[in-house]
Amino acid sequence: MDNMEQIFKSSKNAFDRLEPGIESWDRIRDAVIQDKPSKVFSIYRSSWFRVAAAVLLIAGAVSVWFAIEANNHTKFQNIALESPEGRIVPLDPTQNKYTLVQFWAAGNAICTEQNCYYYLPAYEKYKDHGFEIYAISLDENLNEWVAGIEENDLPWIHVSDLKGWESPVCIECNITKVPSNFLLNHKGKIIARDLEAEELDITLEKLLASSN
Repeated sequence: MDNMEQIFKSSKNAFDRLEPGIESWDRIRDAVIQDKPSKVFSIYRSSWFRVAAAVLLIAGAVSVWFAIEANNHTKFQNIALESPEGRIVPLDPTQNKYTLVQFWAAGNAICTEQNCYYYLPAYEKYKDHGFEIYAISLDENLNEWVAGIEENDLPWIHVSDLKGWESPVCIECNITKVPSNFLLNHKGKIIARDLEAEELDITLEKLLASSN
């Protein structure tokens, strides 16, 4: 017995005092006495339940969509760090069709040998077709950072606040390992994450081909 039926069951005496001529209330009283659901309330209950469920489902889906969209966009808003020369360079995805935001460290062998260096072919191939790399270093030593750039001949945008893992950008973007990267479209939306060099090349080829 559901809540509605319990209410009418407990109010049986009140229904018994209703005038006999009120047909609708008689039907409700009889249904309660017989412990059978009232057709009237069954219809209303099922109808309103479906409507309420649909509204809740839509509201939930919209909330999740907005949460995802907000997360996708706010993660890389208002980032502006210094280049090795001390010039403030903001991250501006609108300047390119696709931007790879890369977190790395010059002192990390995996970054220099298996990540950054092998991005060079893809960068050279697509840099004139709307692709850029915005590399955020988690180094804490300026000389080591610059040496890593020069030794590996990395020609894209380089920035850092030299605060390592304590960098506010690192914390905001929830970076727990290097290398890490995010591929953004021109609206700043994340469309791929942690792409290796070969995956980056294939992804860019497909994306740029479809946009032409």
